[in-house]
Amino acid sequence: IRDRSINLDGYKSDELAEILNEDYDICVRSGYHCAPLVHDFLDSKKYNGTVRVSISVFTTINQIERLIYALSEVTNEL
Repeated sequence: IRDRSINLDGYKSDELAEILNEDYDICVRSGYHCAPLVHDFLDSKKYNGTVRVSISVFTTINQIERLIYALSEVTNEL
């Protein structure tokens, strides 16, 4: 199981998480994830933390493709 944290310029982490949930039915977590001090190092405080995507053995290729599609579409909206 792997967690990956991402940010997109132009979006706060909670805004991006809400878009993924509401528009694409993709559930992620946003914020500081119980580690607020590391966000100084990551320079992610300007995003109010990060968006965390969890991928496991139960995640399908189709779900990963949907995430990639959603992120590329959201990126093109800027």
